[in-house]
Amino acid sequence: MSSSRRSRSTSSPKVFGRRLITLGMQRFAQRIRELERESIYNEYSRRVGEIILGEIYQVRRSDVLVLHDKIEMRLPREEQIPGERYRKGQTLRALIKEVRPSGGPGGLPDIILSRADERFLKQLFELEIPEVYDGIVEIVAIAREPGERAKVVVRSHDERVDPVGACVGMKGIRIHAIVRELHNENIDVIEYSSDPATLIARALAPARVLSVEVHPETRSAIVVVPNDQVALAVGRNGHNVRLASKLTGYAITLVKEAAEDIELIEFRQELGRELYERLIHAGIDTAREFLAAEPEMLLTIPGMTKELLLELRQIMLEEFDEEEDPAIRERILAFEPPPQQPESTAAEELPAQATAESPAEAEPTAESAGQLPAEPAQPAAEQPATQEASAPARRRSPLELTDVEEVLAEEQSRGLYAPGVESEEGEDDEEPYRLSDERLYPDEDSEQQ
Repeated sequence: MSSSRRSRSTSSPKVFGRRLITLGMQRFAQRIRELERESIYNEYSRRVGEIILGEIYQVRRSDVLVLHDKIEMRLPREEQIPGERYRKGQTLRALIKEVRPSGGPGGLPDIILSRADERFLKQLFELEIPEVYDGIVEIVAIAREPGERAKVVVRSHDERVDPVGACVGMKGIRIHAIVRELHNENIDVIEYSSDPATLIARALAPARVLSVEVHPETRSAIVVVPNDQVALAVGRNGHNVRLASKLTGYAITLVKEAAEDIELIEFRQELGRELYERLIHAGIDTAREFLAAEPEMLLTIPGMTKELLLELRQIMLEEFDEEEDPAIRERILAFEPPPQQPESTAAEELPAQATAESPAEAEPTAESAGQLPAEPAQPAAEQPATQEASAPARRRSPLELTDVEEVLAEEQSRGLYAPGVESEEGEDDEEPYRLSDERLYPDEDSEQQ
């Protein structure tokens, strides 16, 4: 009787011991955490690739902790945009890149955020550009160097919609919102083309491309760009050409439009002073100009021989890592210089030609042309005296004249009484000076009165 009572009392809840109660509470809390972990994992696993808006609550050296709906998430350093600075309480947009079942705080799932992933840029395009969200404009490919540059290939499924214009927006308002979100990262929007050469040329923008040679079997391409566009094609630290290669899937090799040149003075020791001056006089200033010149023309320059020409070409070609053209070599060896005329015969012809000219063939003189011979130039010493003689005599004042004969002589010296002398044209006729016309001074009048 007592044993049955004892068994009933031990099985009753009222008689559970402290140990059983503690164990039950632990099992119950553990089960709650498992359900919570499964719920968080299932919820955020479905949201991988989406953008969330969270608040930074702790900034550490290796990562940044973000709260979203009271769920702790982690933004590792390698998933941050270089150059960005974060502070506590800041609102942050990020992409859910990965959800790990464990590793989080308190055994919760470890949710990894990213701002450097290419899908983050794609989601920003969908948020800011309605045509991308509606599917009218499709993002074909994205290549990105976080914080530096990104390239996006787009195409339109509606002929009336320009894909590049829809992404850029009026005055760039749409693309500028994305650039600000990405810490001023440069974004190139490229229109898709099924032709690989055209797509590669567009992917190297803003550089201008001359030609593209595509090799589909090796997935490589050789691109020729002008000399002034090489820096743009390569980009800072090679970002532009690297992104273009990643975007198109082709290994791109850039080639300059013209090879580098070397001044001819660098080969002065091999040429010699006289031959170098003759080449400069012929208009050849660089090694490329020397290699491009006709071999026959070079061999006509005094001092240039076939052996020397072949040797000089070989030296210059080695500088450019090039090989000699066999056809040019054969032309040099087959060239036969024209027979040169002896110098003595040429010197004798010059005086003969000079004596062959007769005086009758000389230029016509002034007399044969019907012109009067020019008067001989007057010596320079006599010119001042003549000018002084021809200069008119100074008019003397009546006070300087003493009697009538001097007055008369003075008037005759000025030609007033010379027979046949008329006044020059254009001058005012002057009346002859008379002594009777002179008025006496006031003191003389007073004496006469």
